[in-house]
Amino acid sequence: MTRWTEIPQKFGLGLRPWQIAYMVLFAVFGTLANLYNGSDIAVLITCSYVYILLSIGSLVVLLPHFRRTLFRKSDPLRRYGRTRRGLVAGIGWRLYLYILVPAFFIAALEAFSAIISVLISFGQSNVPNHPGVLDYLTGVLAGTEEMWRWSMIGTVLVVLHMLSRHVWHRASVRAVAFTIAFCLSSLSFGAGHILEFETHRLRALFLFSGLGALLALMTIITGRIILVMFVHMLYDIWVTYLSGADERMGTVFGLMLYVALLVAPLVTLLWRRHIFSRSNIWQ
Repeated sequence: MTRWTEIPQKFGLGLRPWQIAYMVLFAVFGTLANLYNGSDIAVLITCSYVYILLSIGSLVVLLPHFRRTLFRKSDPLRRYGRTRRGLVAGIGWRLYLYILVPAFFIAALEAFSAIISVLISFGQSNVPNHPGVLDYLTGVLAGTEEMWRWSMIGTVLVVLHMLSRHVWHRASVRAVAFTIAFCLSSLSFGAGHILEFETHRLRALFLFSGLGALLALMTIITGRIILVMFVHMLYDIWVTYLSGADERMGTVFGLMLYVALLVAPLVTLLWRRHIFSRSNIWQ
């Protein structure tokens, strides 16, 4: 059984009806709120506050279940018996998990964004040139978008499970269902950002849908949704900071990220070669 068929099989197990209702409400309301293009300030403010409250509530109502469902028994980031025990090894492990891995993921997101932007000739930014406190707070809250995304995936899986209950035991059916949920959540993630741009919204949809898919893959592979929420938050804060930094500082910090992009796989291959073996990642 692969991750692609395992996750949809157990995603709804253990959820109470009111939790499923909350998940569906969060997914639907978050999608509609992000697509609202009206000019009524009162509606915009109300939608923003309700979305924030639902996001915070999901950390209590849904996050424990998402962690159990997505976490892997054969955790590719966990320390195995071959790792030497001791203070130095423990410190090295924590540096690897909480600094090197997030830096690598952030660098991968930045590299993906840069490459796709060049390929589709998209040079716009949804961050102001002189970001303020509110912009950084938005970056801090960005991590909760992962809760919204997995609520969307869960909602689609619940609906597809109801429609195909008698054949849900087939791995191929679950794989197709999860693929549909994955694609729809990525497109919704991208659509939730297009109104931040005045022009070239189709290109923005393509770029942000790709970023959403990449973040989802990070969660699927690692099984650590909180880690990916942390990465998402830091990435948005990083982009916000770079938008207001001078060219020299932006270049320096950009190079630091790309060094992390090169160093992280090298360290992994030398120290934890089994992490990226195909059997351990996808099964």
